[in-house]
Amino acid sequence: MKKIVYIFLSALALLGTDALAAKNYSLHPTIDTSVRWDSNYYYDHEDEVDVYTYLIQPGLTFQYQGAQTQVEFGATLDGHVYSGSSTLDDFIGYTLDADANRTTKSRQVTFGLRDTLSYTRDPEHLGDLENITSRELYKTNVLNPYLKYELARFGIDLEYNNRVVSYDEADNEDNMLQKGSIQALYKPNRTFEFGPAFEFESMNYDQDSADYQSAKLSAVLTRNGKFVNLSGGIGYHQRELDDDENTELDTFSWRIGIASQSTGFKKTSFSFLLLRDLNDTSTPDGYYSSLQLNGAIERKLWRHFALGLNASYKWDDYELMERKDDIWKIGASADYDVMDWMKISLETGYQKQDSNEDENDNENFSWMLKISYIL
Repeated sequence: MKKIVYIFLSALALLGTDALAAKNYSLHPTIDTSVRWDSNYYYDHEDEVDVYTYLIQPGLTFQYQGAQTQVEFGATLDGHVYSGSSTLDDFIGYTLDADANRTTKSRQVTFGLRDTLSYTRDPEHLGDLENITSRELYKTNVLNPYLKYELARFGIDLEYNNRVVSYDEADNEDNMLQKGSIQALYKPNRTFEFGPAFEFESMNYDQDSADYQSAKLSAVLTRNGKFVNLSGGIGYHQRELDDDENTELDTFSWRIGIASQSTGFKKTSFSFLLLRDLNDTSTPDGYYSSLQLNGAIERKLWRHFALGLNASYKWDDYELMERKDDIWKIGASADYDVMDWMKISLETGYQKQDSNEDENDNENFSWMLKISYIL
């Protein structure tokens, strides 16, 4: 927590010393209260345990927008109370987000720093392509400095990511993933850009699991239209494990994304994503190639009420074992803005994992009722 507070204060000092004195900033306390029910909290094949999670989340959001400087900071405490399982201890977690960037007067260079620190037992935070069902408590910190340079129709994007995962229980392996990337993009017009991209990854575990290094070379493109934004890429991803056999894994990776423009449709927003890649694994020896399809749509029925639907399919083919998993998820949501400072949300979902190994089959029904306040 001290680390991200230091980043936030440094951002104010170095990127915009006049931020707090200016009028173009906002500071809002928030509080969310919710109750969630899971029919199979531990994603177990046989011993299903239904659990109620009661959550209270006081928080604070800060935003500053200047001529050349932008700062965003958010912090929440997550108080968890459980019923239904004798093995779950109540705990207080947290989530801290900071993002600060500055653009030079010439508008050619933008540099910034993002950082996210959390203490949770939610496995969803460990990677978009992961299939983690552990409910152990862990801390994770993702540090992301970045630099963008634009000159006429050419641009270069540089990024570095450092993700550290640390578990409370000693029998879970802590790990650190480092990822660097560079994109060189050509823009023939205001809405279209394309070019090569290169990524390098290095994973280190603190116990017995094999570390690895990965390299991926891709061609990427984006097209920002009046109604939808399109993005895509195709490349080759190779990974080498530091085990006794120096095992090599590889796959052709690709990505196709479609998302509605915020100004294109007045009441409807949607997104679609299809991708294939090696997972950036947070689980020891859980290496696989994954094919994933995600879709979501939201419709505002009237000014204060919106309905949403989302669905996904994920196919995981494990490289070091015979295991193969199919995972389906579907969900629905309803949001009602009671007042400018109060919102009520209801979410429901279903997840099913079908594996060629019976012990990895599971399904889970869930619902959540949430009330949010912006003070």
